Amino acid sequence: MSATRLATTSRRLPGLRFEAQSPPLADALRRFLESQNLPRTFLRNYADIDLAGVRFPNPLVRGVRFSLATGLHVIVAHERRHLWQARRVREALAATNAQLRTP
Repeated sequence: MSATRLATTSRRLPGLRFEAQSPPLADALRRFLESQNLPRTFLRNYADIDLAGVRFPNPLVRGVRFSLATGLHVIVAHERRHLWQARRVREALAATNAQLRTP
């Protein structure tokens, strides 16, 4: 599959079928890099605050509060997981392509 071709994934859920299209690889990379600008800018602008001292409510678990430092660690770990998933997809595609080329 070329980098500019749209990949389509079909998913089945009970009583529901939909197709999800992924953007071309170059667009996905550009959007990912742009998404990193907001936290980078935040950290630059507030480099002098105590990240462990600022707390905020967990948006997913009521009653649990995180420090800003912990929240940033969670974001980094979440992004790392996305990159790991993307690598696994690429490896699976490479293995599938290799099998298709084998006579």
